[in-house]
Amino acid sequence: MVYLSFLSNVLKIFHDTVLVLEREDGIVCELYDMMFTLKTKLREDMCNFYHSSLTYLEQRYDFSEPIQLLPSL
Repeated sequence: MVYLSFLSNVLKIFHDTVLVLEREDGIVCELYDMMFTLKTKLREDMCNFYHSSLTYLEQRYDFSEPIQLLPSL
């Protein structure tokens, strides 16, 4: 579910940016701001996705002790 939410957000960010870039009244000077905004939004979404994924894992798995697969020698 988290993955689908992430994809939905990222695709919307790209879609919105492409719509702005395709405008006929756009000027070259706006390009840097649009691309910087795109980078910033993607970075924020990645951080949110990463945090959500870690929270999900920590709720479902006990990371307090490592599992020993082989007996100590």
